[in-house]
Amino acid sequence: SDTVYVGGATGWDDPTGAFAMILPDSHLVMTSFKKCTRSIEPAKDDERWLMLAGYDYDTELWNPFGDSLDTTPGDKRMIQSTGPFQLSPGEVETLLVAVMFSNGETGGLEYLKAEGDLAKKMFDEGWLFPGPPLPPELTTTPGDHKVTLTWDNSPEKTPDPFYKAMQESGDTLYREYDFQGYRVWKSRTGLPGDWTLLGECDIANDITELPDDLTPSSPTWATPNSGLKYSYVDVNVVNGFTYYYAVTSFDYNTSAINVPEYSVMECGQGGKGLKTTVPRSEATNYIPPSISVKQTSGVADVVALIPDAKLPTVINGHTYEIRWQEVKENVEKPSYPVFSFYIFDITDNDTALSIITVPVDNVEGIWKGEVLSPIFDGIELSASLTIDKDNFSCDSIKVTNDVGTPYPDTVLKVTGFTGAGAQKWAFRGTNFEIRWKYYNGSPDTLTCEVWDIGNNAEVPFDTTRGKGWCFSHKASEPGRDFITGETSSLEKKYRKWIYVCGVLYSLNKPGVGLSKPMDWSVHPEEGEIWTVYNSGDKVPCIGNVFELKTIPIAFANKGTLDNIRVVPNPLLVRNDWECSKDYSRLQFTHLPSECTIRIYTLAGNLIKTIEHKATVEGSKNIAGGTEWWDILTDEGRIPASGIYVYHIQSEIGTKIGKFAIIK
Repeated sequence: SDTVYVGGATGWDDPTGAFAMILPDSHLVMTSFKKCTRSIEPAKDDERWLMLAGYDYDTELWNPFGDSLDTTPGDKRMIQSTGPFQLSPGEVETLLVAVMFSNGETGGLEYLKAEGDLAKKMFDEGWLFPGPPLPPELTTTPGDHKVTLTWDNSPEKTPDPFYKAMQESGDTLYREYDFQGYRVWKSRTGLPGDWTLLGECDIANDITELPDDLTPSSPTWATPNSGLKYSYVDVNVVNGFTYYYAVTSFDYNTSAINVPEYSVMECGQGGKGLKTTVPRSEATNYIPPSISVKQTSGVADVVALIPDAKLPTVINGHTYEIRWQEVKENVEKPSYPVFSFYIFDITDNDTALSIITVPVDNVEGIWKGEVLSPIFDGIELSASLTIDKDNFSCDSIKVTNDVGTPYPDTVLKVTGFTGAGAQKWAFRGTNFEIRWKYYNGSPDTLTCEVWDIGNNAEVPFDTTRGKGWCFSHKASEPGRDFITGETSSLEKKYRKWIYVCGVLYSLNKPGVGLSKPMDWSVHPEEGEIWTVYNSGDKVPCIGNVFELKTIPIAFANKGTLDNIRVVPNPLLVRNDWECSKDYSRLQFTHLPSECTIRIYTLAGNLIKTIEHKATVEGSKNIAGGTEWWDILTDEGRIPASGIYVYHIQSEIGTKIGKFAIIK
């Protein structure tokens, strides 16, 4: 019920010079910080009260934080206080005390103060504090002696909730999207401490920090900057046994306000990232899904799309288009290209995956890249790119008008990538048409349209000399997209070059090192078309479309039953996959997708009937070609030790065999 002035000139009730005012019904804060030594300390109650109230007890001067800085070691008492305040009967006030320590070697006092401000900010934000990203949504698919793990990219698209608090605190280094990579874990029990790291991957950038020094059992995944992956196939498994899997995600961010020291945080195994899986055989008449891909539009001779059915039962028979977009420059690595595409579901007339960027790095003179998409409809798409940067070449093989009349080879010559402003990353390698027209209908002023005829796509006008085209006056008049017949020196300067997708083409160039403006006496007329032929690698860009067709899994009406097995045989009660001595079971493997299993004694008595069906529900095909028997008869009795006969009946044939039970 009191108003408290923190740092008042003469006391807690004096607003003069106060740096904070605590109003009634608000949280109290520390109003003084005092210290004393073991030998010099207040000995009387009135002196102790003065010290708690922020006074120097020996001089009775108001000095609430005069002792807060202390550089002399010693045996001391620190007194933190808040108030004075009054409590009415039944009234409650909660006091929260935070104590921070530093060895003085990590950033010094300024660092400690910054950490204190951050802790206060966390408290004010309702205990919001830095934390690891959430785990991705994990799907596990059992197979024959393998388990396939796939996960989504949700951690990459989820902003750090603490970013806002750090912004308000003035931190310029803290990242909003601080996701860095994934880690794949395996366990036989799922219990804490019983996990093995199978592999890890992280974004291909300049950050090489990993969560710790654990060595994954897949070394290739442990390479820093290896690029993100969204699937893992574990082949170190035994059919019939239960395995636990988790995929965690980790981040990379600043550990203090504006201090360039970074930390890595990883989410724990468990939550929605924890799944159990039992590998098993496929049905003997199982037909896996098929995926075909072909280019249907545009030209690109350096890209090979590779689809992989990571979740076979999810393959839905749809047809997709992979639609490449404009090539852009890599902001983090200037002069290198960034390709991008999105995936469109033709069958559902909907976007399956939004735009995915594909940065390309330079490795020993060769640009190589690998597209790794998140799983969409059970498919993981990769695209290998092999682009020889030294084969980015272009030639004015010929320049013709719209009726095929060749121009003299001096009209348009390749200056190449060496001219001012040329951008090698923007080169497409395809042929272009320069379609001349009058600017605003005036025959004294020319402009043009530029078309990538290999990909049937118009090249945009872009004076930045990037992915588009422009005339050579970019430095003088950035917005200008025309040339004129005037003879001033300025106009002549404007008529020397045309820039198209990374390449400078000189107009009327008589020889090496020479360049003249366009000869206006023979300038192009409206409707005239110059065709420019380029050589070199043709890269994926807008206009390139690949069609991807899928056929879902099926079960044939024929097949062999010769591979059917009973395991273990003989059944020694108990065996390794049983949970306890009171719970026995065996497995029939390599069964057809649907069949009836009948179990008889040697005397011909039917004791058990099992209906098997390889049910496919969403992403699950749990049964496959495997069926369990719990070693109980249809009446719930435990059969005696001995030899038993099984009979399997299906549409593709019958199978008879024997197995033994030994107790």
